[in-house]
Amino acid sequence: MSRLLLILTGPPGAGKDTVGRYLSDYFGFTHISSHQIATKGLDYNAGRSINDANLKFELDRLFFGHDSAKVSMSWAISNHPGETSRVKWLLALSAKHRFRIIQIHLLANANVLLERVPSVDRARAGKISNPGKLMELLRDFSYNQKISHIRRYEISQTAEMDELAVFWEVQIILKQLL
Repeated sequence: MSRLLLILTGPPGAGKDTVGRYLSDYFGFTHISSHQIATKGLDYNAGRSINDANLKFELDRLFFGHDSAKVSMSWAISNHPGETSRVKWLLALSAKHRFRIIQIHLLANANVLLERVPSVDRARAGKISNPGKLMELLRDFSYNQKISHIRRYEISQTAEMDELAVFWEVQIILKQLL
């Protein structure tokens, strides 16, 4: 079986981690959250950033330290200048280790995202839980980035869609590709 890296992208609160966990259960993916590979104790609400050296080491260890043929990764890729080098590195890594990469971008309008972020669980996980901080990030960065040369699918969420509904949309796409 060819190795597959599914990258779930989208703004904070779009449901990337939740959908990734559902994929793990349903398809047997190994799910890697960007929050797992960030420095322990990272607090996005305080504006601390990921250390690139730690990110690259942890991704390499998590991707290739096990025999899983299918890996899903949730990543809030933005137009932040630091993201470009991470994306280039990930593409080089996938070519070196012969991973097929698919990007599924989860879209949601600001009102849907604002309803989801103020949660104790998100704060406990070091994720953005402050609506003001989310609005600042949405204003300053675009989370609609396409990873060049990678097949990309989009799922637009409405207020009526929860993460389980989004998962069913993702699994329909994946069943056609796997």
